[in-house]
Amino acid sequence: MPLDIFNKEEIATEKRFWLRTTKRCNNHCIFCHDSEVQNGEIIGTETLKKEIKSAFDSGYTRLILSGGEPTIHPDIIELIKFAKKSGFRWIQIISNGRMFAYPDFTSRAVLSGLNEVTISFHSHIERTADRLTDIKGSFRQTIKGIENLKRHNIVISIDIVLNRLNLKHLRDTIAFFFTRYKIAEFDLLHLTPFGRSLENYEILKVNPKEEKRALKEAIGYAKENNIVVWTNRVPPNILEGNEEYIQDPHKIMDEIYGRSEIFGKYLNLGVLECRSIKRCEDCFVREFCEFLIEIRTRYLKKRIDRIEITGPLSKRVRDKIFDHISYNASILISPELLGFVSEETEDSCKNIILKIKDLNGTEEAIKKSKCRTVISENADILNLRGIKTKLVLTQENIRKAENRKGLELIFPNSPDLKSEFEIISDIQSVKRVIKQQNLCISNLPRCISREHYREHFYFFRSDFIDENGFVLSNIAEDFLLNRNYHKSLRCNKCIYFSQCRGIHINHIRRFGFGILKPVK
Repeated sequence: MPLDIFNKEEIATEKRFWLRTTKRCNNHCIFCHDSEVQNGEIIGTETLKKEIKSAFDSGYTRLILSGGEPTIHPDIIELIKFAKKSGFRWIQIISNGRMFAYPDFTSRAVLSGLNEVTISFHSHIERTADRLTDIKGSFRQTIKGIENLKRHNIVISIDIVLNRLNLKHLRDTIAFFFTRYKIAEFDLLHLTPFGRSLENYEILKVNPKEEKRALKEAIGYAKENNIVVWTNRVPPNILEGNEEYIQDPHKIMDEIYGRSEIFGKYLNLGVLECRSIKRCEDCFVREFCEFLIEIRTRYLKKRIDRIEITGPLSKRVRDKIFDHISYNASILISPELLGFVSEETEDSCKNIILKIKDLNGTEEAIKKSKCRTVISENADILNLRGIKTKLVLTQENIRKAENRKGLELIFPNSPDLKSEFEIISDIQSVKRVIKQQNLCISNLPRCISREHYREHFYFFRSDFIDENGFVLSNIAEDFLLNRNYHKSLRCNKCIYFSQCRGIHINHIRRFGFGILKPVK
């Protein structure tokens, strides 16, 4: 049976440990985005064993051995044995499959504890496959490897990097592996403009509409045959009509942490080494880079005009933050944290916005802080008088918003798809309420909210900074929840296209791109 969206989300967020064993490969793929770090190194066996042991002790149960090409590590069999003895319940290798063409190697790997192999294999047409790997004969060797693995009943999946040379045959490639080898799991990877992929980008780059058409055809075949398909780095708007195949947004964290050295250098020194017009246009983390640049620029130029205090502040961190915000900044804060900013806000022009869970102590906090606005998903705030209230919508409180003229609503984002279904009100019921009651709403694009649209403001979070400087992980998490917005390919016909961010990725995954109707 095919996996439903919740099964896929659970699998995508499973705790798994990726371990690079080599910086060397026996293929020379013309689309390799990792070639810039392929310096020929074979990472030491003892070093790898220490990482394996440390990973298991840290709670990881699934080990993924990668490279380069992990199977050419001289001690790969020993590493598999060691991982199994250390307690890993599932050991997987990401490989081009060529070493598995040798029956003895395959047998030893399986007996040592190997459970799964993901084969990077990009066409069922021999001449196309060999051209993509730039190794004549690689196709036949990988086919032998698959056949040997099948004899041992090893779990096999296929990775396919989408490009101009194989895109037209994508459906047929999936059908080839499914019908001939009963392989029923595929990961379809969007071309990434790094390494040799960047060098060969003009011959490999695909048109978005053609990619959308090819994916639609391939996914249709997969649905008919109960084949599991994952997508990797594929722009969400290319999957319109098949939104359930959009990659789990949390996977972008792997991309961010994989480039943590680059991002860290930018945050500390202002140098973003990989940035170029040719590369950035189609880079999967482009939006995150732009967010990172915005965060750093606003901080250094002291142009932070909205900030959320997310937790207690040490004096050093408080000084770092308040030395960089504008004199009349808005501060979003919960009542229990007011004491950490009282010195900074007393006798100032700063605007306090209270973020509350219930009304206990709220009136006192309003008076003490001279607060002008209260935000909550608790509908009890509607009983407050003489203050502006913004209600964060949920399934429970949407009815309470009726007959409350002048109220401003906030359409919330969800951290994952399960929360999306539990928390978010249906789009149609929201449209009905705001229209009937003439209510304003933020965080929905104009094509949905129409004349009820209000701009949605974003807040610099206090935990972006700690004693040592910027905190990449917290910035990345905020991006996932508050900045990860997308538009349909159709949206370029909308009169608000240049002004609109689109809608949050989890709303798209739930409701589909169809809710976006370009305004002409």
